Amino acid sequence: MAKRYSFDVTKQDIADAQNGDSFNCMVADTIKRQQPGASRVEVDLQTIRWSDKDGRHVFLTPYEVAGYIVAFDAGEEIHPFSFQLRNAVQALQRKALTPAAKAAHKADSKLHTARTKLRKAERVMAAPESSPAEVALAEERIVEAEEAIEEARVEREEAVAMGKAAGEKTSKERVSTATRMASPRVVKTKNRLYGARQLRVNQQDGRTHTVSRDV
Repeated sequence: MAKRYSFDVTKQDIADAQNGDSFNCMVADTIKRQQPGASRVEVDLQTIRWSDKDGRHVFLTPYEVAGYIVAFDAGEEIHPFSFQLRNAVQALQRKALTPAAKAAHKADSKLHTARTKLRKAERVMAAPESSPAEVALAEERIVEAEEAIEEARVEREEAVAMGKAAGEKTSKERVSTATRMASPRVVKTKNRLYGARQLRVNQQDGRTHTVSRDV
């Protein structure tokens, strides 16, 4: 069963919050206060994220909570409210490259660079307008590029052999371990910026609001 988190945003949370700040808004401050051990708490209109001993938690921001955030950042008066989070969005986990794969990747990069230099030098050699000095320099670079290409091929073969001996893959692809959808793309900035105002969800004075929609 999916774990459910319940939070109550108080008057003090609202009073201490900073407008337009993803790290110090009323929702982020509430999570820090009510979720022991929570760190790297970030809140925006797309997602609510924090880390603890169990890893990184990512939830889609409930629509109503997003409305409160927009209203608060616009300078409107906000009253205490409650909200719940459940069904965490699993972030993508990617395995690190094996030593053999790193070596193969390095050799491939070296090979690509050498081939690029070789093609440039060959174009200089073939151009009628190239000066004798440019042709001489191109000849030197062709020799250097051919030597680098051979070295890269040898290094690539050695990396493949090392991978086979160790039972490791030499593919440059990293394998995703995610079993659920990844979180929406979020720009890493502490400042929340908006276009046209579209949401207004504040209610009557003297009421405590409850957001019951699950995400």
